[in-house]
Amino acid sequence: VNLNGRVSSFAIENEFIHLAGDFSSIGGEPSNLFATVNTASQSIIRVSESSALTGTAFDLEINGDTAFIVGNLWDVGNTGISYLAGFDWTTGDLLEWRPQVNASANLLRIQGNTLFVGGRFWEVDEQPRTSLAGYSLISLELNDDQILVEGSFPSGTVLETFDGELLFGTNKTIMQSEIRYGFAALDLEGQVFDLAIPFIEANKAVFDIELVGNRVYAAGDFSGKFINDS
Repeated sequence: VNLNGRVSSFAIENEFIHLAGDFSSIGGEPSNLFATVNTASQSIIRVSESSALTGTAFDLEINGDTAFIVGNLWDVGNTGISYLAGFDWTTGDLLEWRPQVNASANLLRIQGNTLFVGGRFWEVDEQPRTSLAGYSLISLELNDDQILVEGSFPSGTVLETFDGELLFGTNKTIMQSEIRYGFAALDLEGQVFDLAIPFIEANKAVFDIELVGNRVYAAGDFSGKFINDS
């Protein structure tokens, strides 16, 4: 399968490979920023013309027949929504869901029945949300609980979930007077940092996280030792 641009994120489910990035065609046919490849039939499901995406997609998450996409997305499907969108990937059609994010959304991760969105925003659906917000996957409504995080999630950093915690790479995060640079673990129930998880030196970042058993592996541009102040 030939693409005319970069893939920023992908997800594999059975015979389907979902792709998001800054491409505008796949297999020589138009499909802006998102497409699904059926490896069994060698067919491609494209974004429909009425659901046109413009800009750049940074991350995606799949939940059943729905593909969620974030990035520098502009006026998705001529609906006025930007930065965050949802599609029925089996048809390429935009959902009726109309999230309103006021600035760049860069990261997505699903934990249980919640879709977490990370970025540089400070308002979501006309509600105050700084850098991190959660949507119910059942109703697609913004969760009432506001996760009080100061800092931002630049593109290129990462969100991951593990055992009721949200792990993330970030430039600087502050919660309840605790400060974390580059890497942090947030207990979603108590909304506090897990102090047993170390962080890294200031002005560095974690770009990828992998979980193997009870170990967390992090990769980024840091060079010093991890710091643990617990």
